[in-house]
Amino acid sequence: MKHHNIKAGGAEMQTKLLDGIVPRIDDQLIMAMVEVQAHFEWRETGKDRVIGLRNESGQIYRHFVANGMGEFMHLISVLETLNLREQVLDTFGMREGCDTIFS
Repeated sequence: MKHHNIKAGGAEMQTKLLDGIVPRIDDQLIMAMVEVQAHFEWRETGKDRVIGLRNESGQIYRHFVANGMGEFMHLISVLETLNLREQVLDTFGMREGCDTIFS
C-alpha cells in the first residue's frame, strides 16, 4: 500500500492506495481538493473512521482515515462537493473494511 499524509498545521490525515488496484481517472483532482480543503480544526480525539473510494470498475482503490467524527463529516462534505456519491447510506457497521464508501 502506498501511504500519503495530508498535512495542515501540525496535524495529518492519512490516505493510502490499495496495492494492485487501478485508481480512478480523476484521483489526482480528488486528492488536490481534499488537500486544499484540509481544515484540521475538525480533528478531534476519537475513533478512526475509514472512507473508501471506488474506481470505475467498482473496486475500492483508496482509503482515507479520518480522526474523529468532525474530520469524517468534513471529508464526506468535500467528496460530495466533487459529485461523488455515498454508497452505504442507511446501513450500519463496516462494509468492505470501510465505514462508508464513495464512487
